[in-house]
Amino acid sequence: MRGLTATVAVAALALASVASASAPRASIVIRHQMHGCHTWAVNGSPFKAALSVKLARGTVAVVTNNDVMPHKLVQVSGPAAKLSTPAMSHMGASSRIVFAHAGVYKFKTKAGEDYVWASHMKTTGEDNVLRLTVTVRRTIPPEPAGGAQSAGRLPSLCQTTSLGSGLIPARV
Repeated sequence: MRGLTATVAVAALALASVASASAPRASIVIRHQMHGCHTWAVNGSPFKAALSVKLARGTVAVVTNNDVMPHKLVQVSGPAAKLSTPAMSHMGASSRIVFAHAGVYKFKTKAGEDYVWASHMKTTGEDNVLRLTVTVRRTIPPEPAGGAQSAGRLPSLCQTTSLGSGLIPARV
C-alpha cells in the first residue's frame, strides 16, 4: 500500500509541474536609460514608459528589474492578480504576476533612489512613471492560416501595444 501511495504522490507532483510549465508566459524587463530614467518592454517589444498588453488567462508574467534603482510593482486596479515579491530591491530582482481571471489590470511601479554605486549616473528630462495595462481574455483567438504556426514559430501568446504607436506582435 505504501508503494501505491508513493507512486500516486510522485504522479501528482509530476502533473503539477507539467501544468505550471505549460502556462503561457510573458517577460517584462525594466531598464535604465539616459532620457526619462527608466522604461519597460514586454517580450522584446520596444521600451516605453506606458505599455498595454493582451494576454491569455492563466499567463504568468515575470517582471525583471534591470534598472539602477529599486522598483516596487503596484496593482492600481482590476481583478486581484497574484503578485509574488513585488519589491524588486536590486538589479536582476524579479516579480511574478499570475493573471487567473479575465479583465483589465493596471499596474505601475514606485521607483526608489538610485543604488549608491549608480548615483553618478545622470539622466535628462523628467523621470518616467511606468504604467502597464494588461487585458486578459478567457482565450486568445488563434492566428489566421499562414500565420506564425505555418512559419514554424510558436503561436502568439500575447500582443503588445505601446500607447499611441499601434499594434506590435510579441512572441514568447
